[in-house]
Amino acid sequence: MTAFDYVILALVTVSAAIGVWRGVIREVFALGAWVVAIVCMVLFGQTVAAALPLSGQAPWLQSLAGYATVFIVVFVSLSVLGFLFTKMVRAVGLSFIDRALGMMFGMVRGALIAVLLVLVAGATGLPQTDWWRESASAKPLETFAALLRSKFPDDLAKRFKVAAGSALPGGEGLAERVYAPQTKPNKQHTPSLQPSPPAGGRQIAFTVKDFLCVA
Repeated sequence: MTAFDYVILALVTVSAAIGVWRGVIREVFALGAWVVAIVCMVLFGQTVAAALPLSGQAPWLQSLAGYATVFIVVFVSLSVLGFLFTKMVRAVGLSFIDRALGMMFGMVRGALIAVLLVLVAGATGLPQTDWWRESASAKPLETFAALLRSKFPDDLAKRFKVAAGSALPGGEGLAERVYAPQTKPNKQHTPSLQPSPPAGGRQIAFTVKDFLCVA
């Protein structure tokens, strides 16, 4: 194992530990709080900004206050709701299940964060270092990072240079197969199926013509 492996292991372990401590319910509510808060901020931020008593302020400041207000209110509300719901679940004796599922959730989250970090590192020279190339966990993560990169537009994807191959079974060269540019097959010349004239055909034609002229 190299330093890269230890960093990934620490990341997944910390994420799993947080999942055990918080439980799957609070983790899901926390993730949902971020998503819902951002969506509500985009949809209702400007409306709330117009209702705030900040008419004398700069327009950008009023808009910023509206977006921030919506985000904070929604995020805090859902976080408190998740905390209360977790207390209810643990009060009926489901604490072990909640924490066990929280650990699994945390491990998956840590792995996803690692994939994103590998994708971002592809825009730097880190993948060319020895401690990265000799890592046991780099190739599987690079495979999933390549799958994610293949969903990007071409002008953006080419900035992230993810190495090829995978340590997963059957994953050899998966990155190239996913992101390989689609090339059109070369059109090869197809030989004509029409029968060629028999040898000596032109000589026969001239012979007949000469015969007619003489006649």
